[in-house]
Amino acid sequence: MEQKTLNYFRILFLTAALPYFVIVPFIPYAIAGFNLTGWGWVTVFLISLFYLVTTPQKTFPISIWLPWILYLFIYLIYDFSFYGFQLSLQYIVSILVGWIASGLVYTSKVLITITKWFRYLIIFLVFFSLQFYIRTYGIKDISYGAPLVMTIVLAATLVITDYFLRNNITALRNYLFLSIIPFIQVTRMGMLMIIAIASLHFANRKIGTKIGMVILTLIIGLFTFYSDSFQEKTFYSGSGSISDLVNYHENNDFNANGRTYLYNLVQSGIAEKPVWGHGPRADLALLKRAGSKLTEVHNDYLAVRYNYGAVGLVLLFVGITLQFLDLLKIARRSQNYYFQVAVLTSLTLFIPFLGFMYSDNILKYSLQFGNFHFALMGMAYALLKKEDQWIYQ
Repeated sequence: MEQKTLNYFRILFLTAALPYFVIVPFIPYAIAGFNLTGWGWVTVFLISLFYLVTTPQKTFPISIWLPWILYLFIYLIYDFSFYGFQLSLQYIVSILVGWIASGLVYTSKVLITITKWFRYLIIFLVFFSLQFYIRTYGIKDISYGAPLVMTIVLAATLVITDYFLRNNITALRNYLFLSIIPFIQVTRMGMLMIIAIASLHFANRKIGTKIGMVILTLIIGLFTFYSDSFQEKTFYSGSGSISDLVNYHENNDFNANGRTYLYNLVQSGIAEKPVWGHGPRADLALLKRAGSKLTEVHNDYLAVRYNYGAVGLVLLFVGITLQFLDLLKIARRSQNYYFQVAVLTSLTLFIPFLGFMYSDNILKYSLQFGNFHFALMGMAYALLKKEDQWIYQ
């Protein structure tokens, strides 16, 4: 049973690293029409289907997500397309990972091994993010900005959990080191989320520490906002104030990296069919009609509303809210260290999950964020259920 758990997590780690292997000269960007990211999530989905049949006693509350999943597939049957089918599977693969993870066995050996693999993955991603290394291969802008930063934020959330639970100074140092990456890449949502997880972390239960973290993150946030690199990326004029962020969609000086254009484009379509939307992956057809080279609207709130309407967005948030509340309900049922790490990290990760939904497509970036987020949830449920003395008391 230990080997079965390790085999499944090995797939999660390998597929998370797979998209970045395009730096290897002889590895193509796409194979049979799928890029490496595509092959990654398809692999996880197919392996998960096998584990779904062979893994009994799953404790993840899948019923929470059934309304959202059923809505996706009912809509797909009503308005079928290949890209719609692909989108539907991408939206549920992480949920499937969480369900399976809750039925696996976590011994001390397994947990130590998973921790080691995660450390190796982060070292690999940090190494990959070094722009000078990428440029030696003549490859530009291959940092996979948002997806890579999503994984870095997830890792930072995990390591700072250890600091709050055990006052581990090494963990705090690792968090600070990981925090540098979003700032170097000037990934604005990544910078905001890396600050937010420190001040709002659910493992940070001491009032004094909370206040201190809030003050510290506010100072860092203000310093970052008024830094030259942030100002130059955020404002066409090269300078601006915090008040300029209010109604930024209407601020011509604000550099939204094309998101204002996408916002206006999608909003008109949402107004046409606000309740049910235009159908699975209709946003891709919209972008093509508009002559855009983009294939995503880079805002999951808008994408879900355009494709699935207000009904779809409500069902998605019902799942997110009920999942969060269920984790919050079980968070104090055991003080076992591993359980606390899994459940408190999972709760905190909803903050960057919702943040990245606004700035990008985190629902589809399962390899970089969703799979690990839901795997941690599944692990929390499995550890709570386990009856072995060393794990659960």
